[in-house]
Amino acid sequence: MRKYSNLNESSVPTQNEKKRGVFREPDYGDKAWIGVMVASSNTVVEQEFNAMAPPGVSVHATRLLLTEGSEKALRRMVEDTEHAARLLATAVVDIIGFGCTTGSLVYGLGWDLDLISRIEKVTGIPATTTSTAVISAFKRLGISKVAVATPYNDELNELERVFFEAHGIRVINMKGLNNAGEEAHRASPELTADLVREVNSSEAEAVFISCAGFKSITVIEKLEKELQKFVFSSNTALFWNILEKLNIQEKPRGYGSLFEH
Repeated sequence: MRKYSNLNESSVPTQNEKKRGVFREPDYGDKAWIGVMVASSNTVVEQEFNAMAPPGVSVHATRLLLTEGSEKALRRMVEDTEHAARLLATAVVDIIGFGCTTGSLVYGLGWDLDLISRIEKVTGIPATTTSTAVISAFKRLGISKVAVATPYNDELNELERVFFEAHGIRVINMKGLNNAGEEAHRASPELTADLVREVNSSEAEAVFISCAGFKSITVIEKLEKELQKFVFSSNTALFWNILEKLNIQEKPRGYGSLFEH
């Protein structure tokens, strides 16, 4: 048990300390509560969503068991969709996002819409998925040719390529790190940026950073300026899509031009 015997008046944060960031008031979400389902191994979504959340918007997550980055493991993971959705529903969230890119396209064209239907059926809460959001982002930005940077192996890269091209999005170039597990989640944003530069092509109208566990939001704006094209990620696409559906007018700044559309 924690002991608080040293707690005294000097422990209470002053106004100056609050301004310097020593103390930060919690944001309990007076505008909206966002629910998100993430793979159990993911340590990135919650951090990036909370960083991007406008004032008055709070983020609440639950997890789906994922033990490895393979098609087989993803198919096992999505079997728990209804259970995870019911858990979020008890928090009375305003929307539920399925926060896994390949998990939301693992069965091909239309699978993301099936997931949305399953979530909404058991909760009565509006839902979306990462792959749904990514396709919506392509359409909103007018993108038909894309380069894709991922931490995935060839098996998962091919699943994603087929899904995008079934939606009329031509994948010009695609490169993965052959690792969608813990190492990918621990990779630095700078490694992500290097991969984006490597996969970029003059023919591609945008670079998409795939995987909800791939750190990216701190480098996206810099990459857009450097490459002079749209750059967005699984997490910026899903968060943008969620804010759109909630009709939240105040958009996050500094995380890429997708939020300006």
